Amino acid sequence: MTTHCKENNVLTEEQKIHRARWLHEGIMSRCGNYAKVYNPSYDGVVVSDNFKSTKYFTAWCISQTGFTDKDERGRSFHIDKDLCGDANSRIYSEDVCVFLPAEINGVIQSRYPSKSGLPKGVGYVKPENKYSAIISHKGETTKLGYFDTPQEAGLVYNEAKRVIIQSLANKWKGRISDKAYEALMSFDLARLIRQ
Repeated sequence: MTTHCKENNVLTEEQKIHRARWLHEGIMSRCGNYAKVYNPSYDGVVVSDNFKSTKYFTAWCISQTGFTDKDERGRSFHIDKDLCGDANSRIYSEDVCVFLPAEINGVIQSRYPSKSGLPKGVGYVKPENKYSAIISHKGETTKLGYFDTPQEAGLVYNEAKRVIIQSLANKWKGRISDKAYEALMSFDLARLIRQ
């Protein structure tokens, strides 16, 4: 079992305020015109009226599970707007935002559909005349097998992805909010594909 170093999570009030203000500035810039030009995936993302207030946002951050936490590599948890919102959530707000370690945030990030039209994690293996399911996690690629249809391969990939997500939820339980934990345990894998 992985242990987490709690000593690296102690911040002074001044450091907490500085971190919250830095996060606020980042969110506001991602939702502004600059990001829409240089990072089009944020086009249409907005900030709740409450989150527009630096004072409100700072107080909210300081009260959240995971705000001061760091992972095993010393990286601060990320603020995430997607996990607890509906599938098309395009808002940073106190209702949907949670703090997550990079390890979880990276696994649940959505991707654009494959150009091949195959489900995520599925490829066609011409010599075998079969579909393969392959999953990568922590830099390791695991071949899950060969299947007659892309749907069968996709189901096996989805189950492997679900196991990874739930394993990470259990690993970080107690360091992420209950809301984040519950959302991970019931995560809808269809959310991983952007429309």
